[in-house]
Amino acid sequence: MKKLIIIIFALSCWIGAYSQSQIPWNDGMIKYILDRSPFIFEGVVIDTMYYNGVTGLCNLIQERVSKGKFLIPIKPLTAVKVQIIHVFRGDLNPGTVELLVTI
Repeated sequence: MKKLIIIIFALSCWIGAYSQSQIPWNDGMIKYILDRSPFIFEGVVIDTMYYNGVTGLCNLIQERVSKGKFLIPIKPLTAVKVQIIHVFRGDLNPGTVELLVTI
């Protein structure tokens, strides 16, 4: 029983370590992304909002338009508000930016 627990623990650690990234990162890829990025800044996340649906309502039911027709839902969105600390590249004013990410 002890060997089985050790094997399951080791297997779960191995799977967890390799499931963190979909793309194998290397120096060439990082340089490629940084060279083509219009904005590079340092900041702190101050707020996160989750949207589900076409109009951005945060409920999990399908939204309806007039006459009972259903809207076609889009992918869920995550909006992250970031307080800018330092701008490395790009023309950004001090303050906050809001980044939208699709899942």
